[in-house]
Amino acid sequence: SARGTYPNYNDNMSASTPKQFAIPASAIGTTWGTAYNKFTNKVFVSAVIRRHAGMGPLGVGGIYIITPTPTSATAAPFLDVSALGVDVGTFGTNASRGLGALNARTADPTAFSAIGKIGIGDLDISDTGDTLYFVNLHQKSLVAIDISQFNADGITLPTSSQVSSFTIPDLIGCVGGEMRPWGLKAYKGAVYV
Repeated sequence: SARGTYPNYNDNMSASTPKQFAIPASAIGTTWGTAYNKFTNKVFVSAVIRRHAGMGPLGVGGIYIITPTPTSATAAPFLDVSALGVDVGTFGTNASRGLGALNARTADPTAFSAIGKIGIGDLDISDTGDTLYFVNLHQKSLVAIDISQFNADGITLPTSSQVSSFTIPDLIGCVGGEMRPWGLKAYKGAVYV
């Protein structure tokens, strides 16, 4: 589940009392990447593989939207990037991994070898709020999704024509292992991986 404390961004960056909320794991599963769109007051969170912990309804390619209010927050599925043609790899369902039965032992052997290699790493949003970026762990690429139409009407989801992918080069020449990109930051018109 996602837990967070977010200041009131309408106070010119001087937070009054922080707002806290809890989202049930059944709504979004395990998440890692987080990106706040200050123009729409939406928080995007991305699915991540964690051993012995279930994925949300969108699976390994899932991105969810959390909408905070002064007193609570709601979560909703945004999109499964696999449906846009982004190959983040394949991963078993919660049931196939032996998850979901209360008080049942789980081995979850498939998660061990998939962590950091399948799915989505970090997630961030452009300074203008119109592009959502994430690291594709399976393809070792940076993916950019144009969300400007969704920002405008709150309904229209991005299509595959609004997705761009860029291979992340191994600039330092990883020796004795394999390069595994994960984190990123969009800052002043540039994206750092």
